[in-house]
Amino acid sequence: MTLKVLFFMFPVLLVLLPVIIYNRYSPFMAKTWLRIITVPNARRVPANILFILLCFFLTIYYAVFPKDWGITPSIFIVVFLAFTSKSIKLLYSIRRNRHLRWSITLACLIMPFIPHLLSLAITLAFILESSYFYPSDDMERFYEEHADEADVNEKFIDTYFKECM
Repeated sequence: MTLKVLFFMFPVLLVLLPVIIYNRYSPFMAKTWLRIITVPNARRVPANILFILLCFFLTIYYAVFPKDWGITPSIFIVVFLAFTSKSIKLLYSIRRNRHLRWSITLACLIMPFIPHLLSLAITLAFILESSYFYPSDDMERFYEEHADEADVNEKFIDTYFKECM
C-alpha cells in the first residue's frame, strides 16, 4: 500500500514541481540559471537529480507493477542518463529545440493511454521538466553581454522576471 501511494506521488510531483519552483515571487530559478551559466559544475546538478529521481521512480514502478514489460525503454533511458555529460547535452537540446519539446509533450500525453507505456510517459515527462532547469539562449546571451558589469546578477534576475510576466 505504501508503494502505491509513493507511485501516485510521482504524477502529482509533475504537476506541483513547476507550481512550486516557478513561483514568480521567488528568484529561485533565476539564481539557479545564473549558477548554471557561471559555474560549470552546477550544470551537472539537474541531470544528477533527474537520474536519482528516475531510479527511485522505476524501482517503485517495478514494485507496484512487477509483470509490466513497458518499463524496459525507461530503464534504457535511465542508463543513458547515467552518463552525465550526455544527459546534459540531451537536456540542453530539449530546452533549445521547440519542436522537440512539443513532440515529447505530445508523446507524454498519448503514451499513458497505450498499454504498458505509462512508465515511459512519466520518464519522458520528468526529462522534459528537468530540461527547464537549464537557461534559455536569450538568458545566456544576456549574461554574456552584461558579464563585465558590477550588478549583472540583479539585472539578470530582473530580466528573468520581466520575460516571465
